Amino acid sequence: LAQQYFDYNHTLYPVVRRDWFDSYLELQFTSPDSPEIENPFWLFSMWMVFAIGAKTHSAVTSDAKLADDAEDFYENAQVYFPRVRPRHHVNNLLMLDSILLEVSYGILKRIDCHVWYHLRIAIDLAIGLGMYGNPTQRILLMPDEEQQYCKRLLWSLYAMDRVVSISLGRPLGIRDCDIEIDRFSVVDNDREALAVQLHIISLRQIAGEIWDRVYTTRYTHLPERERNKIVSQLGIALTYWRSRSRTSASSTVPHMSAAWHDLNLTTHQILLHRPSPLTPILTPKRVRYLGDRCAFAISLMDAMIGRQLYPLTSINLQTLFHTSFTLIYVIMTQPNPILGNPRRNIKALDRLETAGDLLDIFAEKFRSAIRARDMVQELARRFRLSEAHSDEMGPGTTVFTPFPLYRGASTGLHVPFRLEPTMAPWRDAMMQMMRAGHGLRVEGHTRKTWQPGKELFDTLYEDIHYRHKANSRRIGTEDLRDAGE
Repeated sequence: LAQQYFDYNHTLYPVVRRDWFDSYLELQFTSPDSPEIENPFWLFSMWMVFAIGAKTHSAVTSDAKLADDAEDFYENAQVYFPRVRPRHHVNNLLMLDSILLEVSYGILKRIDCHVWYHLRIAIDLAIGLGMYGNPTQRILLMPDEEQQYCKRLLWSLYAMDRVVSISLGRPLGIRDCDIEIDRFSVVDNDREALAVQLHIISLRQIAGEIWDRVYTTRYTHLPERERNKIVSQLGIALTYWRSRSRTSASSTVPHMSAAWHDLNLTTHQILLHRPSPLTPILTPKRVRYLGDRCAFAISLMDAMIGRQLYPLTSINLQTLFHTSFTLIYVIMTQPNPILGNPRRNIKALDRLETAGDLLDIFAEKFRSAIRARDMVQELARRFRLSEAHSDEMGPGTTVFTPFPLYRGASTGLHVPFRLEPTMAPWRDAMMQMMRAGHGLRVEGHTRKTWQPGKELFDTLYEDIHYRHKANSRRIGTEDLRDAGE
């Protein structure tokens, strides 16, 4: 379990000093009566490392027993957490170390307000210790190993802040302009892991810039040329980051494999190029590029899950979900969704179906993935249905996007076949996504969004919802389809 921790988590957040941990772990087994192993900080760290290692391994192998063991290890660690109290400067560092281990476990389990709260406490504690600015006299008097330890804690906190804040859509807690300290050196007996972590910090820094410059309104007043220049500069930074990666195609450690770095490059490119406050309207060229990136990302996720390099965690589920819906957005924003480029669209539909299969794997562990899987699979089915009917109608036929219309709706479009009404959860999710992207708009043309018969369908949906609730039975796809008919 400790090796699982150092392979998967330590390469992202090198909080634990490996030499120190190995020596104490050996002492734990060789001299169980030694008073040194009664140290509350050691006991807390030991159980947290076991908990994170078990949680990671269960996420990779889908081992339910290990997941239960991880919860038991975490409960054991909480017994010693209150005893790691800040009484002086050294204990303050130990307290920061302990909180970062809590955040590491929370990121694996589920990123929510509790993880964000722990992270903000750690940020405040780091400010109080003066870890942001130039080293104080007190820090300079420390041994070099302790100074490197402080830097590793700070930059681990920095990386966690980027992951948690961006995942929750909240402001960054640590800004680049506030940090005056340089990065840590690659020392200790895990040089390779620390070198990878330094490289990942560079990616987190680019992600923070994307979040700050693309997804805020700070630069929306600039002319289009300047805004495109910002996107171009960030894209070059991502490409340069990937070119400097030292990876191995056969590595069994995710963060040291070429596939993991390719996937992170691709997902950050998607984050950069999808509709945002900086670029609310995409050119057809950017839409095609975005579709290619989404398809490639889903292919990488599929391959990595097969090689046990893509743990089934909540943050990876979120990445897959966002990638899938961005691909749906790309398909729907084409001037003619199915006939525009048959080869490209067939590839996109294949990848969308693959995304549905991957969400089905996640659904075995996360209940929230069930609804996402149903949405993606149903939309993929409707896109396939539209494609099949477009082949029957022949070239030149305008095929409506696979969102259905009620009879009598005045659209001016030819609808070659009748589709059942859209189900409320899917419609609401898609409308929310389209509002976030300022509608289905592409430079050169505009596609309208319809909600025909909304009031009628809401009435039908409520009727069948309460009828099946009375029977204590879960509403299924066929039930809602019958309600629509």
